[in-house]
Amino acid sequence: MKRIALTVLVILAFGFLLYAGCGGGGGTSPTQPTTAVVTLSTSGSLPANTVIGGVEMTINLPAGASVKTTSAKANKAAIVTYDGVVVVSGVAVGANTLTLGTSLTPEQLEVQVTNPNGFGVGEFATVNFEISTGSTVAPSDFTAVAMTAVDLNGAPIQGLTPGLTAVIQ
Repeated sequence: MKRIALTVLVILAFGFLLYAGCGGGGGTSPTQPTTAVVTLSTSGSLPANTVIGGVEMTINLPAGASVKTTSAKANKAAIVTYDGVVVVSGVAVGANTLTLGTSLTPEQLEVQVTNPNGFGVGEFATVNFEISTGSTVAPSDFTAVAMTAVDLNGAPIQGLTPGLTAVIQ
């Protein structure tokens, strides 16, 4: 009888040890986002027989977000991005000029797209940002603060609104 009771106690003790070893999940920690893909767009109505010849948008950047840049060859004070950082997209595909630079404050970015044939309202560029390690960035942290659109003659187009969509990856 003592032998059976001892065996039962050993089995129960072993069971409790196994149960205690099963922690509260363990698993893996969430992956640190490393990039943000921001799509720039215009919305609104264009006047009759008018297309956008050029658009310039200024974006506020959250802390921890940046783009890969280098000095321009022709003007060392100018800042330009590496290929693939800013890509003409959407309605502006085929635009032959894309200029990007930082504004006077490092927390802002200016994107300019021009096309001598013009383009309509909608998505016109995609910007690929890097997120530094330890930074917490939300899609709503990217904001469009200014936009200017002109027609093929360089006249300002009124009534268009800047837009952007950010996806954190």
